[in-house]
Amino acid sequence: MGLLGLCAAAIANALALLYVAKFKLDELEAKLPRTKIVVDARRNWGSDNIRARLFRLNMVYISLMFPQHWSRRGLVDLREIEELPRPLVLWVLIPGGASILVLLGCIVFPKGA
Repeated sequence: MGLLGLCAAAIANALALLYVAKFKLDELEAKLPRTKIVVDARRNWGSDNIRARLFRLNMVYISLMFPQHWSRRGLVDLREIEELPRPLVLWVLIPGGASILVLLGCIVFPKGA
């Protein structure tokens, strides 16, 4: 992939995350009113600056990635997670998963080899 490809992937992923945080986050949070981890993040990081929105998006992401884990602790409502529209879920999971791949790419190819 090379250094240029890795940089391009990182930039594209960052732009995708910013788009989701800016335009999809409110809809996601509205559909998760009983998911404590999301509600608490909104209450504690409620400002509309991009840093707070990205943090809140991460809370939605981990709620979607590990719902059983958080449900056992009373932080996620499984019914809400299951009822989320698939396209909305993909708006979170694809950039989130791509972030992990970009990070792994940076670890495996630290000099763009």
